[in-house]
Parts: sequence; structure tokens; C-alpha cells
Amino acid sequence: MINFKQISYRKYSTFLQNEKKVKQILNFWFTENYDRHSTLPPALLRKWFNPTQAIDDQIKQHFFQDLHNLKSGQYNDWENHRDGKLASVILADQFSRNIFRRQKDAFEYDEISLRICRQILKQDKIYNQYKNFEKVFILLPFEHSENLDDQQTCYYNLKLLADNIVKDGYYDAEVAMNMMIKYSYQHLKVIEEFGRFPHRNEVLGRQSTPNELEYLKDGQRYGQ
Repeated sequence: MINFKQISYRKYSTFLQNEKKVKQILNFWFTENYDRHSTLPPALLRKWFNPTQAIDDQIKQHFFQDLHNLKSGQYNDWENHRDGKLASVILADQFSRNIFRRQKDAFEYDEISLRICRQILKQDKIYNQYKNFEKVFILLPFEHSENLDDQQTCYYNLKLLADNIVKDGYYDAEVAMNMMIKYSYQHLKVIEEFGRFPHRNEVLGRQSTPNELEYLKDGQRYGQ
């Protein structure tokens, strides 16, 4: 005999575990009390874009298994929820780079984050549910892409986001957003010129062209 109460309990228990894990990921990345909308604390900016080895180690310790679970499909149901989508993107696009820094596996999860972010951007109603600096991390997978259309998507939408931040009077966040737009434009120009990121060639086992080797002498490497 099928015990439907037992099945329902297991599903509910799994949901609670997943909800707890989603919150853990987002609270670590954004910090628990940050509003994710009107300002950008310098400490967060450093954690996101200039992390220490200690941050990398902490992410690997706490979230390595989650990255594996995401890739194997165990967290597919997260995509049915607002915060689950965002946590999946943080795992696939950000934590992957912390965990596998300077390794080719850092890029193995990009298609997961791009797929989710493309779905989000297709529907304004869903995209507009997110706060300003949550939207930034929904756009960054496009900046990490070696596809020109993706690069243009990132640059265009970051500019729109910056305009809205100014209109809303969040001037404390304006400097950070302008910096992000600058780096997005630089990424865009590199893909326009080379069709890929030359600084990834070595770790991905790709042969650099003479023009790329010249660029790499003093060109921007962007971390990963």
C-alpha cells in the first residue's frame, strides 16, 4: 500500500532542506542584513570582485557539494522559485570561479547560469522581482560569456539598471555601477576583437594567436 502521508512528508522535508540551503547561499553572498538594492558596502564589493584565498576556501568548504548537486540535476526544482533561481546562478557563475580558481573547471557551469538567466530576462515580470544588486548577478553570466550577443545583453542591461538606480536616488550605488559598466564595456570590446577571452587560453588548453599574445603582454585579464 502506498503511504501518501509518508511521501508528502518526504517532499515537504526536502523542500525545507532546499529552502534552508538557498537562504544559506544568498545570505553568504549578500550577507544576511544587506538590502541588496540601494547601496553597495565596500566590504561586499571586495568579497565579490577581489576575494582572498580565505573566501575561496570558505566557499569550497561550504558549497562544493552544492555545485555538484546543481550540475547533476538534484537542484532542478530551485528554478521554480525566485530565490532558488538566484542561488543557482550564484552557485554556477560565481562560486564555481571561487572553488576552481585558475582551473578549467571554473567554466564548466557557465551554461547552467546562462540558461537560467536567459529565461529570467525573457520575462520582465520575473526579472523585475529582483533587487538592483541581485540583478547585477543575473547579468554577470552574460559578461562571462564568449558570445558577442551575450556581451551586448550584459552591457545594455547594466546601463539600464544604472539609469534606474540614479532615477531612484540611490547615489551611493552609482559609483559601483559605473565601475561595473566600465568592465562590461571592456569585456565586450575584447570579444569584439578576438571572439574569446585570450586570458583563458592557457587554462583551457587553447593556442593563442600572435595578436592574442601581443594583447596578453599588458591587456586586462579580469581574474578568470
